[in-house]
Amino acid sequence: TLATVATQRLRILLPNEVAGVVVMLVGVAMVPLGLALLGVRPGEALPSASAFAVAGGTMLLMAAIALSGTRIAPFGVLVGAALGVVPALLLDHARADAPAALAAQPWLALPEPWLPAFAEVQAGPMLAFLLALIAMKAACFGTIATFQRGADADWSRPDAPPIRRGFLANGLAIAAAGLVGAAPPGPAASAVGLSVSTGTLARRIVWVGFWLLLLVALCPKLLTLFVLVPAPVKAAILLYLAGLLLAQGAQLATARLLDARRALVVGLGLSAGLAVVAAPELFKAALPVLASPLSFGALVAFLANLVTQPLVIKRAELRLPLDLMASRAAPDWFYSVAGSWGLKATTAKAVERALAELIGVLAERGHGEAVLAASRAEDRVLLTLRWPGPPLPVPKGRPAAEALLGSDEERQGVAIWLGLREVAAFSQVAVKPGTEARLVFED
Repeated sequence: TLATVATQRLRILLPNEVAGVVVMLVGVAMVPLGLALLGVRPGEALPSASAFAVAGGTMLLMAAIALSGTRIAPFGVLVGAALGVVPALLLDHARADAPAALAAQPWLALPEPWLPAFAEVQAGPMLAFLLALIAMKAACFGTIATFQRGADADWSRPDAPPIRRGFLANGLAIAAAGLVGAAPPGPAASAVGLSVSTGTLARRIVWVGFWLLLLVALCPKLLTLFVLVPAPVKAAILLYLAGLLLAQGAQLATARLLDARRALVVGLGLSAGLAVVAAPELFKAALPVLASPLSFGALVAFLANLVTQPLVIKRAELRLPLDLMASRAAPDWFYSVAGSWGLKATTAKAVERALAELIGVLAERGHGEAVLAASRAEDRVLLTLRWPGPPLPVPKGRPAAEALLGSDEERQGVAIWLGLREVAAFSQVAVKPGTEARLVFED
């Protein structure tokens, strides 16, 4: 399907470096929000010392509980915030209208959906929305990748199938929200940061959270309690989680060695995001749809990665007579190619094994000459094999052991199956004057 093909390209379009930039910019975007809650705004007087004391003390409590090694350590942020509310109330940081605001809300209220005015949709805002959607999807990718990294100690790169499912769920949720006039939902970066920092990654948490969120959505009075949390405590939560997300993003962006191109992608993305932080009013006036560090920085990193990819694609080609030495010559050729490209040893071995088996079958079938071409972009190696003959008979499943003693067709099927075991994708197409096979390997 189109979604499957698109997701298979995710690791090329949104590699670790772009995902890391997105996660770091999520943290960067939370810092101004936390400072604004604390009362630190350009052109205004500094807030009282007590506000800084409450925020700083709350963050210290969170850190101390998280590092305590006790049974409540995974809940350091929640427990620290709850304890921080007490001095905030004692130091008069509660909202003056808090009692009246709480009393005005009912205990139970059902949602009131409304249909959008589809007749008023205009091309200009729609284009701006689509541009923002690209940045939103990049943020979604980075958030899911951060969760993957926190849940897997052996993580080395984003895992495409879960991300595909996450994108599908996010798309369906956005469509459903739009039909009832709700805000577009997305993965909560702060919630992922909280989960990763506390190590609470169990799936049952999703179901507990679902029922809790449903309860809060149907109980305005309970929701108002969260809204009325003193501002210094909210600031402490945001600043604490921002630091964790910045660290996670840095680890994600540097999961692979940063060559000149990757360093450029990371640097431009971060610079663009920080530019929005430094001059927010300028961006709000000129580019309101991208007037956030996350949106603008993620878009710049995405485009920088996309534009510079063709500059580093590597290619090699070989014309190979299909004689008795072909099944040895092809792996030897790729061994030298893999060394010059700096491929992982496991990738080189997988390609060499595939070549040895497939070339051996072609030589046995007497197809004369084959043309081999290899190209590398990011973390994928594409191997193209062309010969003047019909397609190879690819087994639909694992051949039986008895096939080794069967006909030539059965024996060749076993060899082809062995050669394709470590291939990420395989396809054959008819070309003049024969067949072309394409093998994709992950590096």
